[in-house]
Amino acid sequence: MSYQPPVQVTADNLDQVADDYRRRAQKADVAGDRVLLIRATGRSAQGLVEVTVDGSAMVVDVQFSQGASSAPANLGFFLKQAHDRAVAEWNRQVTVIAEEELPDDPQLRDHMVRQSAADLAAHVDPANLDETEDE
Repeated sequence: MSYQPPVQVTADNLDQVADDYRRRAQKADVAGDRVLLIRATGRSAQGLVEVTVDGSAMVVDVQFSQGASSAPANLGFFLKQAHDRAVAEWNRQVTVIAEEELPDDPQLRDHMVRQSAADLAAHVDPANLDETEDE
């Protein structure tokens, strides 16, 4: 059953409305808790740099392979590419969680997906998501 806000809150339906909102909040909390548990990893195209982000899409780990260049400009490119791919994976996981936890609440589900996509767009260079070789 899909979430439908009441047309009008009255004394007769107040308890039902409150229960509906409590259930909706509980489902949102479950989805939020799952998002906080996310660990998403992205790698530069040749796998020279690996970045892991947490449920807030914040970097929690960076790994450099033996073959990674020591030139700052190259490392910066590889790091940004791996970061952007990790955030894209984070976004994919958030979308899955929203769809799994909030199938009957399109308003909340769609808001969660839109906000995740906005975060992705604000922090990621789309060119870094291409499956091309490192430059």
